[in-house]
Amino acid sequence: MARRARRAFPNSTTKTARDRCRSWRSAAGRRWCAAGVVDALPAAPLHLIRARDCADEPWRNGAGRTRTLWSGEGARISVAVLECDAPFSAYAGYDRTFCLLGPDAVTLTVDGAERVLAPGQWTSFAGEAAVAVRLEGGPVRALNVMTARGLARHAVQRAAGPVEGALLVALAGDGPRYDAGDLIVPPYPSGLAGSFLAVRIS
Repeated sequence: MARRARRAFPNSTTKTARDRCRSWRSAAGRRWCAAGVVDALPAAPLHLIRARDCADEPWRNGAGRTRTLWSGEGARISVAVLECDAPFSAYAGYDRTFCLLGPDAVTLTVDGAERVLAPGQWTSFAGEAAVAVRLEGGPVRALNVMTARGLARHAVQRAAGPVEGALLVALAGDGPRYDAGDLIVPPYPSGLAGSFLAVRIS
């Protein structure tokens, strides 16, 4: 069987950042890798990729900034900072999910259709779509999940704890343990509970 070609993201992390990645293997043998710093907290054995520790990269169009939490074959999970009304870059051949972390609402326009998103809400759209965001308050942070068609697919759902086969992104912080936008990776400790977006990549 021919090996599938790996499609790189235009804003993917540099080789230096990838060299600093840490890896995990779940029970199914999947390799988890993130271009950030992993904190294994002794009080509760969480395996975290903290958004604040990931490299800050400018958007391709210069209208925002992003931090890559996780990247795999044809897939990426990142957190963006939006400080002003801005268009999104087009990513032909990709499927995208935009989940608002807050603290304020935004209006997202996708191919002319407007939708107001409150913190914790999300919407999915094709990478070819014409997308723009309007802030309804101050600067906000948002989670972005992107997968390349033909190489990977993704699905998201709200979760109050671990979901089998999924990565968890915190929608709200939990004191000193983790902040909104942090990625929690397997193995998950028993009793883990909170407000999460569960992301399945297949």
